[in-house]
Amino acid sequence: MVIQKLLSSAISDDFIKKNGLEGRVIFVFIDVDPKISMERVLFRQSCSKCNCIYNLKFNPSKTVDVCDLCGEKLVSRASDNPIDVQRRFELYEKTITHAIAYYKQNNRLRIIDGNPSPVICSEFFLNFHRSLN
Repeated sequence: MVIQKLLSSAISDDFIKKNGLEGRVIFVFIDVDPKISMERVLFRQSCSKCNCIYNLKFNPSKTVDVCDLCGEKLVSRASDNPIDVQRRFELYEKTITHAIAYYKQNNRLRIIDGNPSPVICSEFFLNFHRSLN
């Protein structure tokens, strides 16, 4: 697995070099506390018609299980259950750890705090992106 991760980083570096992007590519890691991240996934609902996303804990619809925008029923994914989510998080952790270390060591990683609300996190990212210009 470590060899595969090294290869993935090397492929990314090769792509960057081939496209003349050295010094211009920075990887962004949005760092979220695992508990917050878990709650964002486990309480997530989406509209089956317009795809608007809600969260029962952080951003609920005005009427339970009904989309504020179009009035359609809100649904949760079958895979958004504690066992499947924990499994996905464990796989993600195993997969991302090497890449974070690699790009951090090469001073090409910027970390954004993903713990505040998604709206605030979006602002953090936009401000970071604007600072690059």
